[in-house]
Amino acid sequence: MITAVFILLLLVSFLTTTLLVQGDQHPESWVINVYDISAMAIVIALYIAVMVYTFRRFIKAEKRLRE
Repeated sequence: MITAVFILLLLVSFLTTTLLVQGDQHPESWVINVYDISAMAIVIALYIAVMVYTFRRFIKAEKRLRE
């Protein structure tokens, strides 16, 4: 579920930055620019942070169950 949400967020951030920066151009001439790359990098970093947080919570819950 988390992965699906972040994939959707990645797509939305890419489309938003593309439309904001290159909206006046024809879609066939759109290119990936620094805004797209930075938006994708932010979303990927957030995804990694959420996955690490979720994994740590899972490990702590497992440890509590064993005690």
